[in-house]
Amino acid sequence: MVINTNALRDVVVSIVGERGFKAIERSLLIFVVALAVWALIWQLDLTVNGLLVGSVYALGAVGLSLVYGNLHLPNIAHGDYMTLGAFVALFVFGTLVPEAWSQNSVGPFTFSYALFIVLPIGVAFVAIFAVVVDQLVYRTMRRRGALPGVMALASLGVAIALRGFIQYIWGTEVEHFPRVSKKFFIWTVDLFHLHDVQVRVPPDMIFVAIAAIVLTLATYLFLNMTRWGKAMRAAADNEDLARVTGIDVERTNLLTWVIGGGMAAAAGILFATGQGQLLTISGWKLLIPLFAAVVAGGIGNPYGAFAGAIFVGVVGEVSTAWLEPSYKPAVFFAAIIVLLLVRPNGFFGQSRSCWAVVEFEGIILHIGGLLVIAGIYAIINVGLNVHYGHTGLFNIGIAAFFALGAYTASILVMPPPNPDLYQRYEWGGNLAFTLGSERIGFDLWFPLVLIAAAAVCAAVAYLVGSITIRLRGDYLAITTLGLGETIRLVFTNEGWLADGTRGLNGIPRVMGGLVDPHWYDFVFLPLVLIVLVIVYFVSQRLAASPWGRVILAIRENEDTAEMVGKNVFQFKLQAFAYGAALMGIGGALYAFAKHSITPAAFEPFFATFIIWAMLILGGSGNHRGAILGAFVLWAVISSSQFLPGFLGDPNLRLAVIGLLIVVVLLVRPAGLIPETRTRT
Repeated sequence: MVINTNALRDVVVSIVGERGFKAIERSLLIFVVALAVWALIWQLDLTVNGLLVGSVYALGAVGLSLVYGNLHLPNIAHGDYMTLGAFVALFVFGTLVPEAWSQNSVGPFTFSYALFIVLPIGVAFVAIFAVVVDQLVYRTMRRRGALPGVMALASLGVAIALRGFIQYIWGTEVEHFPRVSKKFFIWTVDLFHLHDVQVRVPPDMIFVAIAAIVLTLATYLFLNMTRWGKAMRAAADNEDLARVTGIDVERTNLLTWVIGGGMAAAAGILFATGQGQLLTISGWKLLIPLFAAVVAGGIGNPYGAFAGAIFVGVVGEVSTAWLEPSYKPAVFFAAIIVLLLVRPNGFFGQSRSCWAVVEFEGIILHIGGLLVIAGIYAIINVGLNVHYGHTGLFNIGIAAFFALGAYTASILVMPPPNPDLYQRYEWGGNLAFTLGSERIGFDLWFPLVLIAAAAVCAAVAYLVGSITIRLRGDYLAITTLGLGETIRLVFTNEGWLADGTRGLNGIPRVMGGLVDPHWYDFVFLPLVLIVLVIVYFVSQRLAASPWGRVILAIRENEDTAEMVGKNVFQFKLQAFAYGAALMGIGGALYAFAKHSITPAAFEPFFATFIIWAMLILGGSGNHRGAILGAFVLWAVISSSQFLPGFLGDPNLRLAVIGLLIVVVLLVRPAGLIPETRTRT
């Protein structure tokens, strides 16, 4: 079925007018948001199940969309390619894999290590089969100039013939994949004290969801970062122009079938693994939701296919709260019609290009930058949690150590000042050159500079804390706030140190020569996550040590801790210095991520109060909560710019963030992951 969404839109506009149509669009948006919130609160189990089912659909939809986009062929045989891959894997299980290999499962999953042997065999077989069918059937039709509808009918014939051969060889009975019985993952979630929801998740479905994400990401990287991927995109956009520029279109077509067929096989095998059983019509039954996902995501866009699959999965599962499951196909298409009224080309479709490369690339780059900054904030938030959550030190001068770490790192690695770039900056450590990859083969300066930033911040905290740490509550808060502003003003006014308000630009990047600067966040992100993991485990070990138990005791009752002989002043001073060191590390990473810094970047809102909001949201006293709060709140702040219309207004976004903090404090004062109280 073909839905002419532009014509449908024109009919609606002719009835209600342009302003009326925009009002309908806005009402639909509000309705969808309200429905999503309702589903998350009252149908969380169905929503989670929908996400998992959507990931199963995504496995097949990505490959289907790849073929559709590059060859303009709605391959109706795609579902049967999935079935063929699964039956080939089952055959290998039964004949080539020793039975002993299938008896021990992988971790919490029901499948054995033998899956990783049969999976590539099934993928290779179907990839070759898809190429053979293309050469025998579709290539001939392409040369004759067959229309897409005729090609689709040919794929229907291939599907029927292939299903007949599969049933002839393997029969029509249910086949079972080798598996070991395992318990479901069961979580009981308390939703804002409204009601408890029990979420049951089959372990294999988690594996399938991860595989779908990896498959989609691999497709994106191949199409955008390899020569053949770019050639496939060019051939998809304009085949004649691609030929003129020297691209071997027939070879790109073969490669499309190799990848599309291989993806279909992987999807079929993983689907059968997750279900534990297989029918000869399994792929055919999945064809409707697969095409629905492709249409919802944007026809010919494999990335949008993933988003469309999740959309279809969630809508279908949540609809079972009111309707019989047999109505799911009708729900799919009703939801898609509504979606296409608002976005005629689907989530990521574009009328001029079936790949939507620019839009999707922008989203990927945004996600990379989001994760880098969220990871840095998470490191700083762990430091704040040491101060407040574990020791009870009310520090609202986070900006002091944030800025000090950033400027210390920048000054150490910057080259000598260039008069053309800097007016007053007089000194640069130049470590990025003397200890960089150009001189010694790798960037030794990076860990040294992080240590230096941590040491400087710890030393300043120790010095300041020696004077102020005896202050309690509000007095310490006011003092640390003043410290933050003082350090920021020093870097603003002392031009010889960091060129004043102009700041430092062109800060060297660790391993910056590996990729185009456009993609640097994806090189820096693993480094940030490694540092975050180290910080988390060190802080957890310290919290569980005798030292950690003492500072927790000080937080609970300082007088009692002093009565039992603990030097409260020294323990608080040590905790203050350690937390400041972590904030300094975060500041150094921030400077390398941004490539430039100015004093304005460390004003209290983003350098202090946002970090406090992250700790409140995640859960004070719990390092996991501190990390989660950083990622969640920064994702909300960073991604809210993409909200449509009035929802994307910066002032409204700030209002929403403020309301979010108030709501969390009212309904969940302990945060997303409350602290588990232990006896000290």
